[in-house]
Amino acid sequence: MPENIKKDPITVKHSELERWSKDSIYKSKCPVCKDGVLLILRNKQLELEQFDVCIACGQGVYYEDIEDLRSREKAR
Repeated sequence: MPENIKKDPITVKHSELERWSKDSIYKSKCPVCKDGVLLILRNKQLELEQFDVCIACGQGVYYEDIEDLRSREKAR
Protein backbone atom coordinates (compact mmCIF):
# COMPACT_ATOMS: atom_id res chain seq x y z
CA MET A 1 0.00 0.00 0.00
CA PRO A 2 1.36 3.48 -0.87
CA GLU A 3 2.86 5.16 2.19
CA ASN A 4 0.70 8.32 2.17
CA ILE A 5 -2.65 6.80 1.19
CA LYS A 6 -4.09 7.18 4.70
CA LYS A 7 -2.71 10.67 5.34
CA ASP A 8 -4.98 13.70 5.14
CA PRO A 9 -5.06 15.41 1.74
CA ILE A 10 -3.09 18.62 1.35
CA THR A 11 -4.18 21.76 -0.48
CA VAL A 12 -1.97 22.95 -3.34
CA LYS A 13 -2.06 25.36 -6.24
CA HIS A 14 -1.64 23.49 -9.51
CA SER A 15 -0.11 26.62 -11.01
CA GLU A 16 2.76 26.45 -8.50
CA LEU A 17 3.57 22.74 -8.93
CA GLU A 18 6.51 21.59 -11.05
CA ARG A 19 5.31 20.06 -14.32
CA TRP A 20 6.22 16.44 -15.00
CA SER A 21 7.67 17.44 -18.36
CA LYS A 22 7.94 20.63 -20.37
CA ASP A 23 5.28 19.33 -22.78
CA SER A 24 2.67 18.60 -20.10
CA ILE A 25 0.26 21.30 -18.97
CA TYR A 26 -1.56 19.02 -16.51
CA LYS A 27 0.80 16.36 -15.17
CA SER A 28 2.75 17.59 -12.14
CA LYS A 29 5.42 16.17 -9.87
CA CYS A 30 4.09 15.20 -6.47
CA PRO A 31 5.03 17.93 -3.96
CA VAL A 32 5.38 15.28 -1.23
CA CYS A 33 7.44 12.41 -2.67
CA LYS A 34 8.89 14.23 -5.74
CA ASP A 35 8.97 10.92 -7.68
CA GLY A 36 5.25 10.47 -8.28
CA VAL A 37 2.85 12.16 -10.64
CA LEU A 38 -0.42 14.02 -10.17
CA LEU A 39 -2.46 13.49 -13.34
CA ILE A 40 -5.59 15.57 -12.53
CA LEU A 41 -8.58 13.28 -12.50
CA ARG A 42 -11.70 13.92 -14.58
CA ASN A 43 -15.33 13.19 -13.81
CA LYS A 44 -17.84 11.46 -16.12
CA GLN A 45 -18.47 14.76 -17.93
CA LEU A 46 -14.68 15.02 -18.48
CA GLU A 47 -14.45 18.08 -16.22
CA LEU A 48 -11.27 18.42 -14.16
CA GLU A 49 -11.69 17.19 -10.59
CA GLN A 50 -10.53 19.16 -7.57
CA PHE A 51 -9.22 16.06 -5.77
CA ASP A 52 -6.24 14.09 -7.07
CA VAL A 53 -3.88 11.37 -5.80
CA CYS A 54 -0.17 10.80 -6.44
CA ILE A 55 0.26 7.58 -8.40
CA ALA A 56 3.43 6.69 -6.47
CA CYS A 57 2.97 7.60 -2.80
CA GLY A 58 -0.82 7.90 -2.62
CA GLN A 59 -0.83 11.44 -1.20
CA GLY A 60 -4.17 13.11 -1.82
CA VAL A 61 -4.30 16.73 -2.91
CA TYR A 62 -6.99 19.35 -3.39
CA TYR A 63 -6.29 21.93 -6.09
CA GLU A 64 -7.20 25.29 -4.63
CA ASP A 65 -7.04 26.88 -8.09
CA ILE A 66 -9.23 24.29 -9.89
CA GLU A 67 -11.70 26.91 -11.12
CA ASP A 68 -8.87 28.71 -12.95
CA LEU A 69 -7.83 25.43 -14.59
CA ARG A 70 -11.39 24.66 -15.65
CA SER A 71 -11.83 28.18 -17.07
CA ARG A 72 -8.61 27.95 -19.07
CA GLU A 73 -9.62 24.56 -20.44
CA LYS A 74 -13.05 25.84 -21.53
CA ALA A 75 -11.40 28.78 -23.28
CA ARG A 76 -9.38 26.47 -25.53
